[in-house]
Amino acid sequence: MPGVKYPIDGDKLRLRRAERGLNQKELAKEAGVSERLIRDIETGKNDSAMPVKVVRLARALNTDIYDLSLKPFEPHPHRENNSEES
Repeated sequence: MPGVKYPIDGDKLRLRRAERGLNQKELAKEAGVSERLIRDIETGKNDSAMPVKVVRLARALNTDIYDLSLKPFEPHPHRENNSEES
């Protein structure tokens, strides 16, 4: 879907990048995204990116897209424990 963006928390991105010991340029190269995108997300100038770019960032940081998410995710209703009465 063109125009779909995924919300990313810049502080989480910066933290995960630091944990891997990468600078913005190194992460950009490893993830296959622009250094500007990383800088803009980390500084709060941009708080979202195309889903494919978020997946690339997450993989390069050895995490998942939910870890980098700006908003907390609610459990999927079909995955909740549904106890049936016997």
